[in-house]
This record gives sequence, structure tokens and C-alpha cells, in this order.
Amino acid sequence: MAWRSQYPLMMPTLLLIIAAVALFYAVRLVAETYYDCRPAQVVRCPKTGKPVRVQLDATLAALTTLPGPPKLLVKECELWPEHQDCEQRCIRSAGKGDPR
Repeated sequence: MAWRSQYPLMMPTLLLIIAAVALFYAVRLVAETYYDCRPAQVVRCPKTGKPVRVQLDATLAALTTLPGPPKLLVKECELWPEHQDCEQRCIRSAGKGDPR
């Protein structure tokens, strides 16, 4: 244990470096998810069978991406307000997250 007396700041420095790398990758994952979900996407509506343009809630997807797959929620849809109470099953073809 002689190295501890010679390098007293080695362990805290190592932990700080590991935390910084983990934070970098977490921020990168959140940012990638946010920017992947921002543009409107064309999906096939399971209810009508027609292709429609939907906008996902990118903020929700980004904030929920760290504990697991992002939670995806349709923010806007071309078929709204007529079909606003739909189950949003089109999300499965829109992204790689879990439908909310």
C-alpha cells in the first residue's frame, strides 16, 4: 500500500475521469435521441392504412432514453383532430423506443 502514500490523488482523479466519460456518453445518447426524433416522420397509420406524417415528442424521448429505450409519443399527426384518440400504434414503425 505504499503507492497510496505516494499518489494520494490517484483514486479521486481516476474516479473523476470515469465519471466524466460516463457523463459524456450519457449526454451524447440523449442528444442523439433528441435529434433523431425531431424531424417529422412518415408512417403507415394502422387504423386507416394510409401513410401519414407524424411528429414525435423529442423532449420526452430524450429525457427517457437513459433508463432504457426511449418512450415515444406522437406530438402531432396529420389525421388529428379526427383521430386524436387513437392508440398511437404507428409509433412502432416510427422509432426504436417503447410506445407510451
